[in-house]
Amino acid sequence: MWYDEADYKSINDGKRMKELDKSEEGLRWFWEPVEGSGLHDLIYTGYSTVTHAMIRAMCERQHTETSSFHLFVGEMTIPLDDVHNLLHIPIHGRMLDHDEAMDRDRSIDLMTMLLGMSDANARAEVRKESPGHISYPSLKRVYEYHLTEARRLEEPQTREELKERARRRQWCVRSFLLYLVGCALFTNKMNRHIDLLYLDCMADLQAIEKWSWGGMTLAYLYDYLEDSVILNNRTMAGCTNLFMVIFKIIL
Repeated sequence: MWYDEADYKSINDGKRMKELDKSEEGLRWFWEPVEGSGLHDLIYTGYSTVTHAMIRAMCERQHTETSSFHLFVGEMTIPLDDVHNLLHIPIHGRMLDHDEAMDRDRSIDLMTMLLGMSDANARAEVRKESPGHISYPSLKRVYEYHLTEARRLEEPQTREELKERARRRQWCVRSFLLYLVGCALFTNKMNRHIDLLYLDCMADLQAIEKWSWGGMTLAYLYDYLEDSVILNNRTMAGCTNLFMVIFKIIL
């Protein structure tokens, strides 16, 4: 089915990620866990703009029966090895269920325990965005606040300040990584919030790379492709940057 380009929309948050304030290069407590997560290179992956006509063409040539694209160069698919080579993210390990529903209490627990938000702010976020989500502006404020506070506590004077610094650092890194995967891998058609589901993969900062981020990215993208073909969904989300890179290789 062919769409008018004016009616077709492709979600891309590359520009949003590029505009996020990054920590200075020498801050080891920040960059070491980010690099160890296996997600670091996503910072340089995104395009500021994505060609809607190209995304539309890929959707129109996708066959759900074979999960492949019928292009002028022949039939092709996107294997996990390509995801790893193009995005430099882990493709082995555990997978999350993207269809899992998250209730209000679970959402509040994740935001307070893993992002360091106050109970009041977490409850307000649930009321505003619905359970299971946090808005980009709210997550950006959380990240920037923890980064500022962690810098302030660079030389703790008491044992309590030392503990607070450790917590702040973890919250800062976790909020940054959640923002990163939300922008680069798991954009949604609402384009205003990020799924809290991925915080489950970030509870232990030392084990983030043990999750199959490439596998989850590809499954999430194909869900949107299937909706585009079967349900005539004219909003394409997920990691559309993969299409941009693959199209450049083909051409």
